[in-house]
Amino acid sequence: MADADLIVVGGGISGASLAYLCAKAGLSVTVLDSNKKMGGCLWTHKSKAGYWHELGAHTCYASYGETLKLIEELPDGLKSLVARQKAPMKLVEGGQIKSLFSQINIPSLLFNAVKLPFLNKDRKTVRQFWGQVVGANNWERVFSPVFAAVPSQPADDFPASMLFKSRKKRKDVPRSFTIENGLQALVLGLLDHPNINCITSTTVKSVTKDAAGNYVVATGESSFVSRLLALAAAPDSAANLLADVNPKLSKAIGCIETCKVETIGVVVNSESTQLPNAAFFIPTNDSFRSCVTRDVYPHEKYRGFAFHLSPKVSDSDAIARIEEFLGVPRDKWLDVNRHQVVLPSPKLGHAEIVKIVDQLIAGSTIAITGNWFAGLAIEDCVQRSQSQADNLVNLFNEMSAPQNQSGSTDGK
Repeated sequence: MADADLIVVGGGISGASLAYLCAKAGLSVTVLDSNKKMGGCLWTHKSKAGYWHELGAHTCYASYGETLKLIEELPDGLKSLVARQKAPMKLVEGGQIKSLFSQINIPSLLFNAVKLPFLNKDRKTVRQFWGQVVGANNWERVFSPVFAAVPSQPADDFPASMLFKSRKKRKDVPRSFTIENGLQALVLGLLDHPNINCITSTTVKSVTKDAAGNYVVATGESSFVSRLLALAAAPDSAANLLADVNPKLSKAIGCIETCKVETIGVVVNSESTQLPNAAFFIPTNDSFRSCVTRDVYPHEKYRGFAFHLSPKVSDSDAIARIEEFLGVPRDKWLDVNRHQVVLPSPKLGHAEIVKIVDQLIAGSTIAITGNWFAGLAIEDCVQRSQSQADNLVNLFNEMSAPQNQSGSTDGK
């Protein structure tokens, strides 16, 4: 007998939104995650004093229509939204903090920007498309590091269509916002549903099928059985788990490159650092890809900083550089925390891989979601999970419908 109608592997925003939508439709859902709590790339650290800051994604926008619909269904609804305050973006070059606009060649930007309405993103990399918009020199000196700060990795070779999409904005919410107590509250709120059973600190080792065609999801300690399966994990993990039950699907997903992003979050007293108020500090070449602050949600006593590290930086070097950048020695930090995520590194041809994945799962009892389909944004994740949830619910209803003697569902 199945333990649940659906097992979801991965408790980030993709897994949580899919689990919630299926649970809302009446399915019993078990969500498994290797972390100590659900959240994935939405990871909010909260200190004993109640001060929170983000170690993962930092902001939602008024254009996130499907995400906002989910927020509206939570107990506090739109009342939980906290508007982002304005703060500048700063570049860090040669150890010096500089204004972003001071480093841009404005005549070149204006000369090239007029091309934007006539350019097409199809089959172009981020560098190819946006380099034409801002000018080659501006791209190399300023915009390449800025774009790399978004996925915490070089984005030059990403498909241009996956970043900075145009979406319709809602007028009844702030243009940019978080949720009270941080974005991870969205994941936790969605998973707080009577039809959802959450199991953390458990790593899925394998996925197989039993004689009845159910999925057997095995961890180091136990196994879980379900009629339906959804993977909301990084591409490399998803590919490994599918090796036995669907080798072709595993091979397709395995073509997607990934990278690990290590983040160190630091909280200090506001008066202890002389850093100017900023939303981001983006180095052109440093031990970290970006430093994202909580200055856009100011606090009277504390400042929080999330350093998304460059690859292959040793722990000691990272700590030393953060001490130097903040101007605050390690023993004066009020809080320090770490979080690691695996992010996709899509290249041109990514859309073709996704098309193959969708063809291989069409009509099957497997759903695949995550931040590596149409884009990396929270809204992209929610939209993907919504479509996958719709497929699973429809399939579940067909499987559960009473059969007449001819084998068709009643009424047909």
